[in-house]
Amino acid sequence: MKLTKLTFVAIFLFGSINLFAQDTIVLSSKDSLVQSSWMVGLGWNFIDDSGDAFNDVTTIRDQWNGVAFPSRINIGRYFKSGLGLEAIASYNRYKEGNIIDGVVLPEAKDYFSIDSRLSY
Repeated sequence: MKLTKLTFVAIFLFGSINLFAQDTIVLSSKDSLVQSSWMVGLGWNFIDDSGDAFNDVTTIRDQWNGVAFPSRINIGRYFKSGLGLEAIASYNRYKEGNIIDGVVLPEAKDYFSIDSRLSY
């Protein structure tokens, strides 16, 4: 019993020491800090315009509209001041027979969008 308590205390002490052993990062003059940077991205865009505000988000085949290939591209720039500006373009296709704003779509329709984002 005494050995069990001693083993438990030893494991607890060594375990807690390892949990708090983290290095601090020190930057030197050789390290570079990014002053401003460009960002380019590629991704997918899916739309759920079924009119069921989060009623059943798991019915992907029936309610979600999207294409198989990457349909979103973005380019942006972050400045020294911390301000960021981004332009986003996306393409999507509404499938025939899907519910859009509570109405069944009689034919497939293309959907293009252009967005911008300002961040700080």
